[in-house]
Amino acid sequence: MDVPTTSDERRFYESCDPIQYSSHNVTTFVYQQLGERCVTPAVTFPTVVIYGMILLLGFVGNLCTCIVIATNKSMHNPTNYYLFNLAVSDLLMLILVLWMGVTCCVLFHSTTIFVPLLQPIKLNEPESDHSTKREQMLRCGIKERRHWLWLELVARSVMCMVKQRNERTMYNIELHNLADLPKMNIILTLFLLASAVCAKKILIIQDAVGKSHMQFSGTLTDKLVDRGHVVDKLVFRWNPLVTMNGTKKARRIIDVVDHDTPYGRVAHLADPFAHNPKDGFKTFADTRLLFCERTLENKALVEDLRAENYDLAMVTPFEGCGLALTHILGIKSRAVFVATSSADYVFEGLGIPTPPSYISYVFEPVSPGKKLTFSERLSNYVKWFQKNDPQGFWSKYRNLEDPVVQKYYPGTPKYTELFKSVSYVFLNMNELLDIGQPISSKVKFIGGIHVEDGLKKKTKELPQEYEEILSSGPKGTVIFSLGSQVDMNLVPMEIKKALVKAFSHFSDYSFIWKHENPGVASMVNSTNIFFKKWIPQKELLADPRIRCFITHMGLNSYLELAYSGVPTVMLPLFADQEFNAGVAERKGLGVHVKKTKITYQSLLQALHKVLNDPSFNENAKVYAEMLRNQPDKPSETFVRYVEYAAEYPALAEVISLPSTELSFWVFNSYDVLAFFAGCVLFAAVLAALTLRVAFRWLSQYRILRESKKKVE
Repeated sequence: MDVPTTSDERRFYESCDPIQYSSHNVTTFVYQQLGERCVTPAVTFPTVVIYGMILLLGFVGNLCTCIVIATNKSMHNPTNYYLFNLAVSDLLMLILVLWMGVTCCVLFHSTTIFVPLLQPIKLNEPESDHSTKREQMLRCGIKERRHWLWLELVARSVMCMVKQRNERTMYNIELHNLADLPKMNIILTLFLLASAVCAKKILIIQDAVGKSHMQFSGTLTDKLVDRGHVVDKLVFRWNPLVTMNGTKKARRIIDVVDHDTPYGRVAHLADPFAHNPKDGFKTFADTRLLFCERTLENKALVEDLRAENYDLAMVTPFEGCGLALTHILGIKSRAVFVATSSADYVFEGLGIPTPPSYISYVFEPVSPGKKLTFSERLSNYVKWFQKNDPQGFWSKYRNLEDPVVQKYYPGTPKYTELFKSVSYVFLNMNELLDIGQPISSKVKFIGGIHVEDGLKKKTKELPQEYEEILSSGPKGTVIFSLGSQVDMNLVPMEIKKALVKAFSHFSDYSFIWKHENPGVASMVNSTNIFFKKWIPQKELLADPRIRCFITHMGLNSYLELAYSGVPTVMLPLFADQEFNAGVAERKGLGVHVKKTKITYQSLLQALHKVLNDPSFNENAKVYAEMLRNQPDKPSETFVRYVEYAAEYPALAEVISLPSTELSFWVFNSYDVLAFFAGCVLFAAVLAALTLRVAFRWLSQYRILRESKKKVE
């Protein structure tokens, strides 16, 4: 056997790594130790068989690992993605490294180089209407980058220690390095698994009420995926007009669809200016029952979701089937996300008091003053009592889906009981913009989570057409939009005429009007009104030339104008918009015009007040500055507490208020009040009886005395 000690080979070893360089290699060392025996069949054959089996088993094992993970969707989770990468890196080393016959120093560097380079490898799912090609790699934000840096540092440290230890013996450097390779692989694996530990599998269950609701849940999905978690969405397609998903980063989006959904006939969509539609709750109830039936009757869907073994589920409070489904799927940790304002019915489910003396119902107007009048408090109390009556309509409405749930999965707890097991409630509201009310540690404000990213970036340049509009108004520009759910073609003609007339009056301002039919511009005799089918609302609000925002006061619009520091004229139409408008008016951010009182004169007065009274602009700027500089950022709060809840399922019970276990009468101390009332009544009756006896005794005494005098 020839010993490879040529000058070419020496240059190869020298180029491999100066730290590892030696004038001898493994072949030389073995030859010196065994001599001619190293080439005898007694040594060669067992060696070839053993190493061949190791090579074959390693190749087959890693290949099977890749195939199983790639073909089994239930295994598409963070830990398995890392194992997939490790298996691929081992396969590449077996194929590309060992067969090339290079020495251990190359193998050592291959181990440290291949794994980081293979980080972008990902699994792809088949395309579908609501799935995405992009499978999120398992990473945990900044932590991941730290782990890769530590890997390199540890690798270099081990190499240095090996060098120092082996300087004593010049013949066994490579052999010791070979012995250290398993240690290096263990270190690599430990660091990789440490990165994967923080990743969770999360299921978001949502009813598609409106586009803003989908945008909110989409933002939450993106924040979790960006942090390295795996997120699936189960969407109940209530509103047939809402086809968006709100996100492109979810791993799976599963739709529950019924083409006969009653929600398409809800009154506020057909006639947004109707006054107090009465069939709203019935339509909601029918929709809830229908989609709960469609979901639970699909056993294959339920089993598919159960096999995912989610760490946490997030549901909305607008229906009860999602929360029941989390119990059916065996998901231990639960959270609620609310796309509307601070909902009193949500707080009451957590055992948080909602005093009617100063807190209004979320779907009712809010008084502009902080102190309510007697009539307002009386009205609040009547509605509050109706909502909390154990035998009333609201109690039955909360547990509406329970009969359907019991039909398919008997023994499932009621909605009101399951709601107590919620770890956190994430509100799409900022406490600075809320009415101010009692909360518990379960309530987390994350309003503005869809806006804050834009604050960190440089404002995008507006298209040229908008630059021209903004420059055309000598005193500034006003935006007018009624949101994504209101078709401007459904706005009554007299209101549209009043709007055009009012806008035309302020000729020094340009008006951008979001309208589904921009062609109406030819029918309007005004040079300062510009109709657009779609507007970049957030980008426009960030422009200093915007002087006012005329809005329906949907919660996303409320948050965007507040973060941008733009005063507003509010035209609320339905749902929580009246509540939002009342709160904003109370904080001095704008003027509220009721939808039943929209006329040319009311619009003229409101616009004149907002555009000419500097207090509105000053208040808006103050709130914008406070929102931008608040210590707890919405996205950080959201992700941090979701991870905490997913890690500790017992958290819900630990931080639960004792009031959740109290009845309505005990919670409000009506039993104590009844006791005191009984004591007072008893004392009053006793006093009355005592006085009666005393009067009777006195009258008898007087009669006896008078009769005694007569006898004398």
